[in-house]
Amino acid sequence: MYEDLEAVLGEHAVHPPPGADEIRELTRRLVPVLRQLADTARLLVSAGTGTEAHRALGRARDLLIVAPPSDPLPALVYLRRVALATLDLLEFTGDPR
Repeated sequence: MYEDLEAVLGEHAVHPPPGADEIRELTRRLVPVLRQLADTARLLVSAGTGTEAHRALGRARDLLIVAPPSDPLPALVYLRRVALATLDLLEFTGDPR
């Protein structure tokens, strides 16, 4: 998971951007991670509406209810949003590193 996050958000992820096949593969791997973290976070933040953790969970849920776009640029934007939401939830669920 951390290598995938680095591939999407790391300093070398911008030039050149990942190709369409790599975007699809990274999305295929990161969306289930985000889903699992959202399930865990749901249990941890259930009492704290209005908190940053609750907002992060909402962003993750919003991403998980839509299908990834098929056009390259929107697909890349979606993938980066998934990666950022994953990082946010890792912060609230406890990063095991």
